[in-house]
Amino acid sequence: MPTGRKLFTDRRSAHLSAPIFDAQVAKWLRTQRLASLHVNKTPDYEQYLKLLKDWGQRTGRAPAQVEAGIFQLATER
Repeated sequence: MPTGRKLFTDRRSAHLSAPIFDAQVAKWLRTQRLASLHVNKTPDYEQYLKLLKDWGQRTGRAPAQVEAGIFQLATER
């Protein structure tokens, strides 16, 4: 598992993962004032996937890698 500021998973396994959007991630996005999304709404999940894709393109990461980084920040793991 990454430590310190390295927040993304291995690129080889990232393309096999589906991004998970749960209450912890939704709360972190709201707390950071990045997005106000609801986990039980399909359009919000679609917006979340777009957000992950956009952020990933800017940083050269797969959406699942961005999600893993957000989850680590949200849970402080």
